This record gives sequence, C-alpha cells and structure tokens, in this order.
Amino acid sequence: MKPIDLLNKLYDLKYSKNTFKEKKHEKSVKKIIESFGLTETKNNDEITILKNKDNKNKSVDELVGRFIFLEQPFGSQQCPDFIVCINGFIIWIECKSGKNKITWNSGYPRKDILYVFTCKKNNTTTIFLGSQTEICQTFPNLEEKLESFDKEIKKLAKEKFEKEFGNLSLYEIYIRKMLIDKTKYSNTNFRKKMYEQTLKIYSNL
Repeated sequence: MKPIDLLNKLYDLKYSKNTFKEKKHEKSVKKIIESFGLTETKNNDEITILKNKDNKNKSVDELVGRFIFLEQPFGSQQCPDFIVCINGFIIWIECKSGKNKITWNSGYPRKDILYVFTCKKNNTTTIFLGSQTEICQTFPNLEEKLESFDKEIKKLAKEKFEKEFGNLSLYEIYIRKMLIDKTKYSNTNFRKKMYEQTLKIYSNL
C-alpha cells in the first residue's frame, strides 16, 4: 500500500454529514483507513513520533514497516482528526463537511494538513492540502498574520464593549475567529484539479 492508494479511496467517498453529534464523515474516513489494514497504535513511542508536527508528510525510519493510525490525537476539537502512518510515511488528515462550502471554525487551512471535504450539494468528496488553498498561497505566513489580526480585533472589541457597557461588571465580550471559505471545492473541474495536484504532491514526497 502507498499513500496515493488511500487518496484514491478518499476521493471516491460520497457525502455524509459531520456534526458535533453525528460524525458520519469521520466514521467513513476511519473505515477506509482500516480497510487498508491500518490499526490504531497504543505504543507510546510510536504515538510520540506520530504527534510530532515536524514529521508531517515525511517518511520516518523508526516506523518503516508499520501501518498504523491515531484517531483524535489532540482531542475532538483539535486538528487533525487522524494521523496515519503508511510504511513509515506520516499524513495528518482533517475531515470537513458542508452543503457547498467550508467554514473554518476558529481556525484556518494549514499548509501541511490533508483535508477531506465532503459536499452535500454534489454528493462528492474533495481532497487537498492546505498549501493548495488561495489563502495559504497568498499569505505564506498565514498563521502569524491571522493570530496578530485576531489579537488586534479582540483588543478593539474589548475596548468598545467597555466603553458602551462599562457598568456590566460581570460580563465581557468574546469574539470568535471564523473564516467562511467561498472556494468552490466541489466544482467538477476544480475538484479534479485539486485531486491531481494532491496526487502529484504525494507521489513526489
């Protein structure tokens, strides 16, 4: 088995919703991962290697010959949903779903994460790396810029809130960082383009 074998299977997935209560899309992805014989590791040394951010999209000598995965390695609210190891090669996978667009809840596309987006409108799945998105290509230092922007907005909101509602001593304003992505990921031509680019990227790694 090679990484591109997994990509081919994920690309063929039909739509299944992914809500806080119903993680059907994640379950579908997990089923595909397990169909290739990958098992969830309980080995602490392996877990440490898999969770090391520097090992994303790399082959690690210590795990050559291992076909394993982790589910929700950093908790259910943190990226990624899965970390897989295919004969030593490590991929971080995040599952997204929507009617026709992606909402990045308190986050943003990360360049070295493989996204598996299932679209209700077209009943298809689009796979891509965060590095292929417009925002990552336009702003290579995206994380740094967004964090700075977020802090600035929260500071302004706090100052405005205190000025308008200063008498409310037991309340404070909370501004949530959320990006609405209007990219047409499920468009037939765009979906195919992203798929071919992703295959090319992983075949060259």
